[in-house]
Amino acid sequence: MRLASRAPSVHNTQPWRWEFDGEKLQLFTDPDRLLTAADPHGRQLIISCGAMLHHVRTAFGAQGWHTDTVREPDPLNPGLLAEIRFRAWPNPPAGLITRAAVIDQRRTDRLPFEEPKEWDSLLPRLRMLVSPHYLELISLDENIRPA
Repeated sequence: MRLASRAPSVHNTQPWRWEFDGEKLQLFTDPDRLLTAADPHGRQLIISCGAMLHHVRTAFGAQGWHTDTVREPDPLNPGLLAEIRFRAWPNPPAGLITRAAVIDQRRTDRLPFEEPKEWDSLLPRLRMLVSPHYLELISLDENIRPA
């Protein structure tokens, strides 16, 4: 959990809370850490929690624990974002171990992003990488990006 807590969050607020009952680990938003002026709708708070969820799954996976994750497990509890149950994973993929190893090297860079070179050929490959994680990658049209 210490390694995973290096996940990036909006202005480093770390707007999440974890509960473990001996069987499952639950991720909650921490509304006390919502930046109402900078993030009035809580969008960045949710994105920050997603980064933490990713880091938890990566860190535990690298240590030999498969994370069976249910996102938004209780529609009546919108603050509960995910539940994780664990099972042994004797041979996690090398790529997962590599990703976990670089979590500790993360640094903040607040400079604006520029479009990568050869974006049109990169985008389908990025979509392929996220699809096994039940995610969809959407690229904003050029006319929307400045907003």
